Amino acid sequence: MKCPRCESTSCRQNGRRNDKQNYLCKNCGKQFLEPAFPHSLESDLLSNSDGHSKVSMTEATELS
Repeated sequence: MKCPRCESTSCRQNGRRNDKQNYLCKNCGKQFLEPAFPHSLESDLLSNSDGHSKVSMTEATELS
């Protein structure tokens, strides 16, 4: 779990809100809810069935 403000990984649970876990960053004090998708699902959504990452057309033209 990363803080959305400072991207620190030192966060602690801080109660619940709307049936979602609330977290508190120990580094900057930002309170945030658990992400809509767990980090492992995020990477699965970004890759297609062949296991390759999806790239936008602008990124593809920059790569070539």
